[in-house]
Amino acid sequence: MIASASPQPDPSGTAIAPPRPPEGTRFALPLLGALSRRELLLFASTFCLLLMTWTPRLSQTFYAGDDYGMSRVEGPQEIRGLMLGQGRFGLALVLWLQDELGAPYSHTVTLYTWMALLLMSLASVLLVRLWRLTDEGWLPFVVCPLVFIHPYFAELWAFRGMPGLACLSLVPAMLATERARLHGWKGLPGATLLLAVSFSVYQTSFNVLAAVIAVGALLALGRSEGTRLEARRVLQEWLPIACLLPLGSLCYLLVNKAVQLIFRPPTLTRTAFLDLNDAPERLRALDQLFTHVMLHDQVFSTRLLTGLQVALVVIALMLTAVQVWKQRSPTKGAWMLILSCISVLATVGLLLLLKEWWPTPRTRVAFAFAIGGHLALAYTLSGPRLRPVLVTLSSLLLWGFAGVNQQLSADQFLVNRIDRTTAQKVSFLQEQNPELRDLLKVGFVNHPYAYPGTRVDGDTNVSALAISWSHAGLMQVVTGRPYKPIDGRESALGVQECANGPKWPDERSLRHVEQLLFVCF
Repeated sequence: MIASASPQPDPSGTAIAPPRPPEGTRFALPLLGALSRRELLLFASTFCLLLMTWTPRLSQTFYAGDDYGMSRVEGPQEIRGLMLGQGRFGLALVLWLQDELGAPYSHTVTLYTWMALLLMSLASVLLVRLWRLTDEGWLPFVVCPLVFIHPYFAELWAFRGMPGLACLSLVPAMLATERARLHGWKGLPGATLLLAVSFSVYQTSFNVLAAVIAVGALLALGRSEGTRLEARRVLQEWLPIACLLPLGSLCYLLVNKAVQLIFRPPTLTRTAFLDLNDAPERLRALDQLFTHVMLHDQVFSTRLLTGLQVALVVIALMLTAVQVWKQRSPTKGAWMLILSCISVLATVGLLLLLKEWWPTPRTRVAFAFAIGGHLALAYTLSGPRLRPVLVTLSSLLLWGFAGVNQQLSADQFLVNRIDRTTAQKVSFLQEQNPELRDLLKVGFVNHPYAYPGTRVDGDTNVSALAISWSHAGLMQVVTGRPYKPIDGRESALGVQECANGPKWPDERSLRHVEQLLFVCF
């Protein structure tokens, strides 16, 4: 028998430490403890499936629009200032350390891609511990890949080095939750500090953690008896873990306030909180997101994939209703429904409170944890006849997710190639004209946001020619010359200059104004 890594509660509700794995089955990691053979197998299998899915992202050729500026134009000081302005003081520290070590993430992308694969595989082990799925047959070997190859992660992988940096937030957040689960109220101070560190790197880990905690409590209720006393015991067990989120957030906000007062970075609208007068409009936007975007998403999903995900949630809720009816426990049923809704609403989570509403796919990755959690709930509540159906649904989802991710990767490669081809043509025309040859400020005006036939949503597969702050970096990549970014006044001048006249690819679409070169589309 291989010991489970998940502690089991005693009747009093106190968590008991997991039994020591037998000799020869332990592999110790700091803060994580010993991994059993089964957990090592889960780590390895998840890593292999992630590698199969994200192999194209190991290429050095992939650039999202922001990458051109951050890797070619903006200096380390400007980037760290931007991170401080976004409340990511921990990330600013990490970026400084990387620069000092000679390993800046934007120039060593494959290093951080491999790191992301390893950290996501480690997060899968933590996830099954939190949800107590370690010894649930085939389930953990399906749930973890299902979560971490969900297409919403593809937008993270579009940015150079970003998956690795996001994992530097996700893994500490899950370690903090595991500490709170094992030690209860006594472990909360250390877990709170660790969670504040996590938020200082990437704040949307809040959404993921909200989904993980809600699903964990949901699964614990699903395994419990239907008595009110048992339901209360389960909720009391998860109360310290639930308190971790507000406490960690408060600790982060206080430290971030001190950092803002000391360093005084530029104030950004994306860090401002929502005004109460705008709350009704935000609720309408939330309804629009779930009903018109996520249920009709043809970029990061298909009708069949969306239907399969909805089917998992519906099956889990139906099985919950059957169990609650048999146990005659409406209190338990009400709490399970509430927790299920929280796990899905965690998809946007923190964004609901912010003034700037930009729910791009990379901010919605908590949805993947909600889907994986409802699969686990359906498995827990189902009998042997239904589990083959769940295996089939999960296999189809894994296949579809991997396929969509491969298409998104192929489209980004195409976008990068077309962008650079256009920039090379402009550079060639610039070299042929003595009046334009020495100009180092180039703006592409009114370029389309996307190319026909490519999958585009949020910041995914957007042409760098459509983003003003990417133009200088793009020209540097294709020419090696030190191009400089244009400012807001110069961009407005370009729009005015290109209002009339020939458009690209006509050579007369190149307009020389002051020390600026505009390419009109």
